[in-house]
Amino acid sequence: MKLTDYLKLDWIEFDLHPKDKRDVLQQLVDRLHATGDVRAKKQLMEKLWEREQLMSTGIGSGIAIPHATSEDVSGILVGLGRVPGGVEFAALDEQPVYLVFLLVAPLDARGQHVKLLARISRMVKQAKLVERLRDAGSAEQMFRVVADAEEETT
Repeated sequence: MKLTDYLKLDWIEFDLHPKDKRDVLQQLVDRLHATGDVRAKKQLMEKLWEREQLMSTGIGSGIAIPHATSEDVSGILVGLGRVPGGVEFAALDEQPVYLVFLLVAPLDARGQHVKLLARISRMVKQAKLVERLRDAGSAEQMFRVVADAEEETT
C-alpha cells in the first residue's frame, strides 16, 4: 500500500495560513471538495472535528494526521497541507503543527484506512522527509518528496 496511490497533487496545499486547527481542517476539506471527491463537506468536517474533540491528531514533531471515515467521500483520500508559520493543534508535544496529512475513507474501507494511517505515521518519523516537506516550494515538490520516500522504502 503506497501513500501516493491515495494522494493526488490536486489535494496538496503547500502554503496554508489558517487561524486555528479547525481552519486547517476546513481548508483541506474545501480542497478535496473542490475536486469533486467529497460530496458533503459540512458532514465530513463535522466528523473530523468530532474526532479532534476526542483527542488531538497532532502526533508531535510538527505533524498532525486528522482522519475519519465517511459515506461522503468517493474513495480513500489523502490531503496534505503545509503551514509555514505553524498552527496550534493541541499536539502531544505541545508544539505547533507544520504538516497536516488528512486521511478520509469510505465506511467500508476501515481496514485500508487503518493501514494507511499506520503507513503515514511510519513515514513521518523520518526527520529528513519531514524537513524536505517543510522546505518544499510547491505542491509538486511536496508530492515528489513523498513519492521519492516511498521509492526508498520499497
